[in-house]
Amino acid sequence: MAKEMETHYVKVTEAKHLVTVDNGSWAATHDLKHGGALSSVTFHKGRNGNLLASPLEMGIGPFRDVHESQPTVEIHRNEETITLLFSGVLRDASGAGTIRYAQGWVYGDYGASRSQQLYFDDERFDVRELALGNLRVAPAYRHALIGTDKQRWYDKPGESDVARVPLTFGFFAGTGEGLQFIRGDDMRAWGYDEATFDTTFGHYRIVSEGGTICAELSPYKNLPAGREVLEPKQECLSFDSFVGITNYKRRPYLPFTEIVMASQPFPSDAEIKAFHDMGVNVLRIHEAANYVNRTGDCWLDGVFPPYPGAQLTEMKRMIKTAHLYGMKVLPYFMPQGVHPLSEAFRDGSNARDWQLQGWPDSFPRFSALGDGQVWETYFCLQSPWRDWLFRHVVKIVEEYDFDGFYFDGLPDASACFHPGHARSPHGCEGGSLRLLLDLRRRLPGKLFFHHQQSTGINVLHANIVDHIINLEERGLDMPEELRPLPFGVTVQRACASVGPVPQPFLAKDGEAEAPGLVMIKYKPGREPTTTRAIARRGLPYAIVHGVLPYLYTFMEQLLLGYRTSRDRLEDREGFYYFYRLLRNLRAYEVLNYYAPDERAFDTGSADAHVAALCIDGGWILLITSTHETTLRNVVVQPTAEYDQVIRADQWKRVDALPSTYDVRLTLEKGKGVRIECLPPNELLIVKVGAM
Repeated sequence: MAKEMETHYVKVTEAKHLVTVDNGSWAATHDLKHGGALSSVTFHKGRNGNLLASPLEMGIGPFRDVHESQPTVEIHRNEETITLLFSGVLRDASGAGTIRYAQGWVYGDYGASRSQQLYFDDERFDVRELALGNLRVAPAYRHALIGTDKQRWYDKPGESDVARVPLTFGFFAGTGEGLQFIRGDDMRAWGYDEATFDTTFGHYRIVSEGGTICAELSPYKNLPAGREVLEPKQECLSFDSFVGITNYKRRPYLPFTEIVMASQPFPSDAEIKAFHDMGVNVLRIHEAANYVNRTGDCWLDGVFPPYPGAQLTEMKRMIKTAHLYGMKVLPYFMPQGVHPLSEAFRDGSNARDWQLQGWPDSFPRFSALGDGQVWETYFCLQSPWRDWLFRHVVKIVEEYDFDGFYFDGLPDASACFHPGHARSPHGCEGGSLRLLLDLRRRLPGKLFFHHQQSTGINVLHANIVDHIINLEERGLDMPEELRPLPFGVTVQRACASVGPVPQPFLAKDGEAEAPGLVMIKYKPGREPTTTRAIARRGLPYAIVHGVLPYLYTFMEQLLLGYRTSRDRLEDREGFYYFYRLLRNLRAYEVLNYYAPDERAFDTGSADAHVAALCIDGGWILLITSTHETTLRNVVVQPTAEYDQVIRADQWKRVDALPSTYDVRLTLEKGKGVRIECLPPNELLIVKVGAM
């Protein structure tokens, strides 16, 4: 599959008292009449209007940067970033004030890194009144995301309080445009409490006021009386954070459908052709997961070369054959660590020097499967481990002609207490960001897959990589349980995915699980809802609601109820059926995508869901039902808001594309498409011809 990629170049313009940074997807404006505060975020594609209802404030009590009307400003440019430096005095509404401040914004295509300093000389103030973020957003961006231990979505936020500084927080429209703040790596500046090893002195609050959504972030609001924050003779408080603003990247609809190989032998040339014929376009080698014979003939991340002798020859043969069919091949890497048998552990000091210390004076930590297999230890990307990993990834990708790589998670803002990396405790977001940017520069044109895991959303990373995988475990949930999670994945609208099945193994119904499969928590066919029913009910809903389904399954020698691998491929009711279904959609060049905005269509039923894909000569409608029984006479028509874009009076013909069932359709002039019967848990694909 040809890869389409759009590169943005940040630029800056100055007009009177406004300084605007533009990267091609969004424009961020700072107002010098309000201290250089961020005053506007607008998107060139998608929703119109300013995301911010008022400038982003910072200050202490009534003394705020937005009251400074004559700040000093410096602008610095290089090939990849633009730096804006603002300084002035925190003032109240009358203009009085003595505490000096400085703010730096370093903008790149990925978003921005932000630094803030307060200089107070001999003056003391109550740090509990310090507000680093006083944010008001327009009603269209009401979908709030707060990340503490796990990120949580608030579909209709009312008033909420969090007695700690979150790892992340942000606001997004239903279409995915939005802004996300990520806590900086210097955790001691963010209300850090040595007794709990967490930022429990901080406070975060969301409240709806006057039609806008307000968010307040105070790093020391819960500081106990008499507790000293400042170190002796220190006359400055400094804070760092990151800001992600969602990019819109042009890519084909449903671009990636993957097969994962977790152990030997590699698929034959005939099997690779069969994958290609059913619509597979990516093959991935998974790391250190040999569930069959537990030998060393599998990928060991961190080892070079990754296979011994004949196995390496087989890997090269597979890559060559896949390329003949236009398929991409990706290796797996665990950026948080490597297997204990890798080169990184041959020097005994590395594991100690590079480790992620989750607690002071802790020993290296290891991640293991439930049956005792060790996968990796945890390293800190603020250590020299980042440079070692960069060289290792580049060496593997370039040596064996891989088409990119798959990162299974990047360290988040959780604490590392190793004093040799940075001020203790520290996060790893800065190191993660630098690693991705360095790899993007060194490996231009390569595919970057990034598994962010669960509901974790990192807009900075999504703006750099080509594909984000989220919500893998949510395939066990029914569609109604995903609400409002579709907004979580449409934040990365152009590259997000959800795993539609329970983990990567989809067995034939009614068969016992094979020994050693620690990821399956039940035996297929023994649960009230069978494996196939879960796949059928979850996948259509995910497609209609704007989530690019990330299909993947392990090509293991564990047949899970099938006699041969060919039986599994040809099972018309099995998982591979969905590969063929999505292949039908990929055949169309989609011009625009309305699925993420759930207001575009009306079906007259809360249980009938629909999205539109704009193609040459008309539209494709994707329709599904979550009702327990068949719905009758469902009429699909554009809502009043979208009637000028998707006009039902221009529809001249209607056809059902190859789908999961036969259905009778009629076209009602000026209204829409009438579906005589819509069974539950199926995906109906309808083509509508325009004038």
